[in-house]
Amino acid sequence: TGVSLAHASRLWMSFIQKSVISSGDFRDNYYAGYIAENKVWCLPSWIWTNAAIVRSYCLLGNLAEAVALGEVLASRQQDCGGWIVRFDYDKQGAIPMLAPNDSAYIANNAFLTLYETTKDDRYLDIARRCADWIIQTSRPDGMVYVGYNMRDRQWDKGCVIVDVGFTGGLFARLYNFTHEEKYLEFLRRFIGRYMDLFFMPKNHGFCTSIDKK
Repeated sequence: TGVSLAHASRLWMSFIQKSVISSGDFRDNYYAGYIAENKVWCLPSWIWTNAAIVRSYCLLGNLAEAVALGEVLASRQQDCGGWIVRFDYDKQGAIPMLAPNDSAYIANNAFLTLYETTKDDRYLDIARRCADWIIQTSRPDGMVYVGYNMRDRQWDKGCVIVDVGFTGGLFARLYNFTHEEKYLEFLRRFIGRYMDLFFMPKNHGFCTSIDKK
């Protein structure tokens, strides 16, 4: 209370601009978080959070910054249409993960927002490529896998987590822009299975635990 929207926006933008990574493999991406107790930025292993920054830049009218960060994300899109969104770890070391749900988050929040703002079809095409890859690699029941292990060249099929719900947002918004039935058909199948797995009618909410079905 007592803080104007304009002042809050300036503070938030100042924080975002301080989070730009200046060197290394993740140069020109943004750190995912700041550890206040140690006064250091988190190591840059997750790139999907950058999509939320693109969306913020667009909403605040900072189009040049949104486009610049969008180009950074576009350069990281894999030939298949998805993104290596994070690095998981096991006893053998780092595992680059190509994840449908987090890729959907990037395609939706970064590229569909850029498309909506600029009307540049290139951004829509980037989002389409991601969605088509997700359709091709989804589970037979319409659900998506948590991720593809690029190191060992195999899908992680051990569980499904509630976070995969990000996927639905891409397909809903993409259908609104394109009116292509394949996106609506996939969305309906995905949401139906998602509700089966995670919605708890008695509690009127969603479970957040891991589901192994």
